[in-house]
Amino acid sequence: MTSEWTLCRWAAAGIALALALAWTPSDAQAKPLSRQLQTVLQHGPAGAEVIGPNRVQWPRQGVTVLLNKRKASWEDCIGKWVCLFEDAHGRGRMIIFAKPGKFRLKAWSMGPDPAHHRGVSSYYKRRLGRALLWGPNYRHNVSPGKHNLPRDINDRSSYLQLF
Repeated sequence: MTSEWTLCRWAAAGIALALALAWTPSDAQAKPLSRQLQTVLQHGPAGAEVIGPNRVQWPRQGVTVLLNKRKASWEDCIGKWVCLFEDAHGRGRMIIFAKPGKFRLKAWSMGPDPAHHRGVSSYYKRRLGRALLWGPNYRHNVSPGKHNLPRDINDRSSYLQLF
C-alpha cells in the first residue's frame, strides 16, 4: 500500500509539473522588450540581467537601471545606495549604484549626450563613503541626502566615482 501511495504522489507531482510548464508563456508569447530597454541592453556593459519589464541590473558592477513610465522618485532609492536621476527633484530615469568603483555614466544611458539621452540632474546619496560626479573641468562632491545639481553642471556629468 505504501508503494502505491508513493507512486500516486509521484504521478500527481508529474501531472502538476506538466500543467505548470504548459501554462508558462513561450518565447513567442512573451512580451517584447521596450525600445528604451533594448537600447540600454545594446549600449550597456556586458553581463546585464533584465529583472523586470523596466529594470536592468549588472550584478557584478552593482548597478541597476530603472526605466519607469510612471517616473522614479526619491522614494524608489531605498537601499544604502547612490541613486542618480535624469530630472530634478528625483524624477525620471534612475540609476542605482551599490558598489565602489568608477562608472562611465554613458554606459548606463545617462551621460552628457543630449542626442541620445539626458544626463544627471539630481541624486540621493544613502551610503557612507565619499562619492564624486566628474565632468569636463569639474569634480562635484556628492553629499549625503537628496540634492539637485547646480545649474552649471546639470546634465554634464560623465562619471560617478564611489570610494
